[in-house]
Amino acid sequence: MNEQSRLILDRQAPAKVIETHLGQQCDMIRELADYGADLICSAYAHSPRQLTDAIALGVLLKQVVAMVDAADALIRIGAIHSAHLQARAACEASFYLEWMLSSDSENKAKHYYVASLRDQKQWAIRASSGTPENKRFVDSLAQAGIDDSWTSEMNPDETATYLERVNAILAQPELAGIQESFEKYTKKYRRPAQWYQPMGFKSIADIASALSRKYEYIIFYSKGSNVVHSGSHFDHIAFSKSNVRFKGIRSVDNCKESIMHLVQIAMRSYRAVNQRYIPEDEQALGRLWIERWRAPFFSMPDFEFETK
Repeated sequence: MNEQSRLILDRQAPAKVIETHLGQQCDMIRELADYGADLICSAYAHSPRQLTDAIALGVLLKQVVAMVDAADALIRIGAIHSAHLQARAACEASFYLEWMLSSDSENKAKHYYVASLRDQKQWAIRASSGTPENKRFVDSLAQAGIDDSWTSEMNPDETATYLERVNAILAQPELAGIQESFEKYTKKYRRPAQWYQPMGFKSIADIASALSRKYEYIIFYSKGSNVVHSGSHFDHIAFSKSNVRFKGIRSVDNCKESIMHLVQIAMRSYRAVNQRYIPEDEQALGRLWIERWRAPFFSMPDFEFETK
């Protein structure tokens, strides 16, 4: 890289700032990820080990923990902007997790399961020669100039067998009605349904509102969405009267807010899981907060650091 490029992508200075000023906070995030990994195993061991438990713990709680762990790695190197992606994903999974555990858990888990099966079924149909979905898929490859010869290497018998297996699962009595509700939604709105939509919730915002967590959606989830969709120039450039300043790719701007959000997501998710599966551990989590995590959480410094 040339000298100007090094100013835009400075890998040393932001990481040094984090190490110097936020080492305790990074250790707190890592400990929260460790606690979450333990909780996945212990909560499942205390569960009836049904579909609800597999989805809630093995998918949604695991997603929260995975994103907290990934954010820890990004924050330590000063990639706060990128860490917002993980925070957004953790926030969404946390909404789903708490909503699923709050009521009607089995039905919600079945909807999630059916939605996942339908998504995989759609890919199998795209791979099935002669279907309209396959033609649209192959046409999209051709439009992009991508050789589609690899699609002919797919074993049609394997694809057909997979579709039969998925259709058999979706036809099971406990899932058939849910499968039908997805079909009705898709026909009515002419688009695939998100897993929660056949149950009357139009959006993630609706779920956040039902949990009294709309403020998180407005403040934190929306910030993450701006990062995902490149929705704000303020994260990247600054205008003055005579020039445009490019902000550093790695920066510790907004690190305090990012860390606070991650901690809140983790703690809220872990409390919801403990309340459902291991209520006797709620006090232990509270003690960990008081003894190990409260002090670094409330002692984060206020500062900004930008590449000049």
